[in-house]
Amino acid sequence: MRPTRTATPPPWWTRRVGGLRRAVRPCAACRGGGLRARGVRPGGTVALHMTDSPSFVVACYGALCAGAAVAPINPAQPEAALRQQLADGTAKAVVTSPVGVATAVAAAPRP
Repeated sequence: MRPTRTATPPPWWTRRVGGLRRAVRPCAACRGGGLRARGVRPGGTVALHMTDSPSFVVACYGALCAGAAVAPINPAQPEAALRQQLADGTAKAVVTSPVGVATAVAAAPRP
């Protein structure tokens, strides 16, 4: 049976459930650039530093499929607040958008 229901309600995004599944699998995958390939394990946490968008939906479901918990982070907060939030949390990975990558990299805890 082929999925026929829309995965998210906004009319500007018309992906079907099957399209969402095809987008989520690489995000959670053990190979390539997927979360599992980057060290995210079941029970871990993934921080989502992005606005509400189709990419957020894919990243959220990708983290859940990888077995991780999701911690949404406000992308509008200043770098210092993001740095503190990442230092206090247990996130194994941060997923961000092209707009927020500079802030996320600058705020990432250093080993």
